[in-house]
Amino acid sequence: MRVVRFAAGRKGRYGVLEGDVIRGLRGSPFAHFKGAGSPFTLDGSIYGLDEVRLLAPCLPSKMVCLGLNYRSHAEETKLPIPSVPLIFLKPSTAVIGPGDEIILPRLSRRVDYEGELGVVIGRKAKDVPEDKARDYVLGYTCFNDVSERYAQKEDGQWARRDEPALCYATIWLNV
Repeated sequence: MRVVRFAAGRKGRYGVLEGDVIRGLRGSPFAHFKGAGSPFTLDGSIYGLDEVRLLAPCLPSKMVCLGLNYRSHAEETKLPIPSVPLIFLKPSTAVIGPGDEIILPRLSRRVDYEGELGVVIGRKAKDVPEDKARDYVLGYTCFNDVSERYAQKEDGQWARRDEPALCYATIWLNV
């Protein structure tokens, strides 16, 4: 199942994408998510893709990212492979939707982009045992992580408020 967030007129909402048709959901998928396989209720509305504007698939409170999480990237950047996960954050204000303009930082010198897999957490979680982790995953999405590498190399900062993360329109549900 492919869940999308879209605007019909000025109102943003969620729906299920089936081919070129979006069937509206009643409320947010996050409001009804209790774990993998949670049912969603359609509200009876139907929109053609040509009638709506696709938005970022969700509005996260934050994005928790892993850096240098594959060997070739660490070697390319000439940085040591971390012994523990290198975690950095991107703010929710960095999220843009499909077709939105990526606005680069004013003093950009070297901007890189990377295709990433995003894991969409569907409900609050804390101290979740590893064998229960999937129960908190609503689904998956793709996004383009855009980073200003020159400043990152100069001062070692991995999270900047003005670095965008282009999120694609679809959440593939964890079903």
